[in-house]
Formats: sequence, C-alpha cells, structure tokens
Amino acid sequence: AGCGAVSGREARQRRLRGPRKAPAAPRGKPCRFVLQHRLRGHSGKVYCVALSPDGVMIASGSADKTIIVWEAATGRQMHVLGEHRDYVRCLSWSGGRLASGSETCVMVWDAASGTRVSVLRGHRGFVDGVCWGPDGSKIASASRDKTVIVWDAATGRQLHVLAGHTDNVYCVCWSGDGGSVASASADALVMVWDAVSGALLATLQGHTKAVWGLVWMDSAAAQPRAAGGGGG
Repeated sequence: AGCGAVSGREARQRRLRGPRKAPAAPRGKPCRFVLQHRLRGHSGKVYCVALSPDGVMIASGSADKTIIVWEAATGRQMHVLGEHRDYVRCLSWSGGRLASGSETCVMVWDAASGTRVSVLRGHRGFVDGVCWGPDGSKIASASRDKTVIVWDAATGRQLHVLAGHTDNVYCVCWSGDGGSVASASADALVMVWDAVSGALLATLQGHTKAVWGLVWMDSAAAQPRAAGGGGG
C-alpha cells in the first residue's frame, strides 16, 4: 500500500473500535494564594475595603472613623483620612478619587494627596452604600433613610432622590452604560431606576429577608459591576 494507505483488515478494526476519542484536557493545578501583606493600622473593626482601578492603592474603612489608603505593592500607609464622625461603612473608587459613606454624608477624596474634595449632604439616615457611575461624573448613595440619592460628582448637586423602598437601603450599583441604578434594601426588594429621569423601571421580588449585596453584569463587556455598600 502507498504512503498513508490503510489495509482492509485495519479499516475493519477501526470501524469496530469506533471513532478515536480526543485526548483528555490536562487538569489545571489548584490555585494557591500567597499572603503578601497584613495591613495593620486601624484600631476598630474594618467594615469595607476597596482596590483602586489601577491596582496601586487599597482603601479600608473602619469603626475607628477613619479611612486608610495603603500602597498595594508594599503595604505602606499612604494616608489616614480622619474627617468622618462615625464608622465608615462603604467605599468606592473612580480613577484616583475615592468616595466614602458614613453618618449622613458622602465624602469625596483625592486619594493620592489625601485631600478631601467635597462633602455631599442630603441624607437623613446613615449612609451604608456608595458607588461611582462608570464615567465618574455621578455618584449614587444608599441610606437608612430609605432613599438613594444620585449626585453630580463635580458640583455636589443632588440630581435625583430615589424613594420607593420601605426600609433601609444597604447598597447601590450602576449598569455598565450608566443609564440605570439598582438598589437593595432591608425590605427584601431590589429596585431598578432610570438614572437620567429618576423613574422606577422595575421591582425585583423573590428574597424573603434583607438584600445586602448587588452585582450588575454588563452583557456587552461580560464584566460584573459590584455594588457599593457594606464592604462594596
């Protein structure tokens, strides 16, 4: 037989054996995480932690009423931000800017310099959730006054007060295109709002107890957008 030719006997054997199975994919090794740093500096419970988008800085918020900005690579303390009057419950990054929620206000900081840029006042209850819009032009905050406030980040002006929940609102999250905001509450509901008009778009029912977390999956980029709140 010529090169590559198969004899009749071998062909019959192949038919009996059936189609050749593809080789099994090699098993991957289990992930191993190596502790790089223990970041010590707070004197109270740490309620929230957030990594900057570029991975250079870590921010942590504590019951000691401070935020510490750490250098991620070395674990070095860069700044201690101590202007809140109660424990810091939530943090959110946008570039080099950091938003923090505590008592009834949101503070915006320049993380590189440690300078407070603005204070957003308007809630009448503790702020448990904060989240920057995807383009950095807006901030949404969630409060125990049962509302979400959408702010103009540059001016601090209130754009919308989203009222519809009947209990504490714990966290808030933006859609990837910035057109919608989702909020989660102790009333066991998730509400979806139009971020431009402030209109309620949908109420998601199914939980039987408080909803503490939200993640919005952006279908276009297939990337999740985590909520800002209680460690978001």
